[in-house]
Amino acid sequence: MRQNVGFPLPRDGLSKRISKQNPIGIHAIGLHFLECPSLDRLNDFFGDLNLGERTIRGCLEAYTCKHAGTDKKLSISLENEMLELIEKSSSPDSPPPDDIRRTLIYLILTLYHMYPDYDFSF
Repeated sequence: MRQNVGFPLPRDGLSKRISKQNPIGIHAIGLHFLECPSLDRLNDFFGDLNLGERTIRGCLEAYTCKHAGTDKKLSISLENEMLELIEKSSSPDSPPPDDIRRTLIYLILTLYHMYPDYDFSF
């Protein structure tokens, strides 16, 4: 029996939905679609990858992240929450490096923009 697994991907692309407001009031004003021809080959590969009993359907898109407006406020808020969590953790002597925290913040902001119906707060 063939099964389809994976995450629901937007068919229309994020660029058509960036003006939507999610439940906590975050606007995707800082995301800008990037034309990236090198992703075309990967998209062809992942468009319908048959793995026997499983099929992977996916696409890759590139966007820039510029923190402005509510994104900037959310970024600062997430940074403060992470610092509080680090202070409360069992090993405060080894907080994650700044680049790891920034990467996590970018990931959370991206998830909010891609899936506005979900709350990714801590």
